[in-house]
Amino acid sequence: MPSKYRKAGPLAAVDKEDLIRVDPSEACRSSEIVPLLYKHFEIVDYIEYGGSFLMPFWSQGIVPDIFLDNPNQEKQLIIKLLCVIEELIREEGILPNCYAQIVARNNPPLRASARKKYR
Repeated sequence: MPSKYRKAGPLAAVDKEDLIRVDPSEACRSSEIVPLLYKHFEIVDYIEYGGSFLMPFWSQGIVPDIFLDNPNQEKQLIIKLLCVIEELIREEGILPNCYAQIVARNNPPLRASARKKYR
């Protein structure tokens, strides 16, 4: 990233124990979420969105949010290249996906008479 666009220093790996001490709710047992959903629900749709590469650029301030709506061609090219890199990383399975959209329903689905009772 060209230095004139950086808002923060280099990325640093997050220490899991430090994260838990600072905010125990952040990513707390996140690796268990999807397996638990499959165990307790019928998964109707599951789409992974990547994020492993791009998320640190925004969350640590390396790429400011103002890039997104800025018509400057150089900034737009940087955003597009970062998005292409993210997509390649996702397609090749180089990094795990950080984000997903999951649609689930009760397993087995409740009968119509039972649904009325819970409304």
